[in-house]
Amino acid sequence: MNVMVEIDGISTREDKIVRMDIERLVEWSFADQKVDGAMATALSSFLPGISPTGALARYLEIGDRIDGTGRGAQACSARADEDALLIYVATIGLAPEVFSLVAMHARNGNRPEWHPEGPGRMVKRINKRGEIAKIWADPRNCRGWIGCQLMFEGTDPVLVDFARHQYGMWWRGLKALAETLAGRLARFDVVGPLVPEYPWLRSGRVLPSMEIVA
Repeated sequence: MNVMVEIDGISTREDKIVRMDIERLVEWSFADQKVDGAMATALSSFLPGISPTGALARYLEIGDRIDGTGRGAQACSARADEDALLIYVATIGLAPEVFSLVAMHARNGNRPEWHPEGPGRMVKRINKRGEIAKIWADPRNCRGWIGCQLMFEGTDPVLVDFARHQYGMWWRGLKALAETLAGRLARFDVVGPLVPEYPWLRSGRVLPSMEIVA
């Protein structure tokens, strides 16, 4: 079902190719077209073994158009846009953990947290008088200064490392999708991902989600 659709104010038709970021395309497929629900509905409508994925996978492999190969494929195409279905099939080809990340954030319209504040650190503790708290050999008489009291401030470094690992998997999943889908969608020229792979190593703003590039 390839009818005209509108994504972020840009209308797409079969005779118009729109250059678009892979992140926005995956979100459009999952959140706007709700293609995973359409796929499940189509599958539940037919006998086991009549799957809509065969024709879609064949398209991804050799670039053929889908033209009525099987009742399941027709039913699925009747419930969601064909380009959205192709994006979905490419996504389920990712490793399970990567698929879960990409699909979850596509449905929610957001990105994995990567903690721009960075890992926390040990800092000198300030006492109630606003002074640096000291460690004394003789605390009662405040004699024999040894050093300063320290405390941890900020985000747990383990949490930061884990979050950034998740972000990296998500980004590489989008990159793999962009490469898989390049030249294979009817109305979209896939680019991106536009967001940086390691945003914590860069200065300046991070590109917003749902960015249309042309």
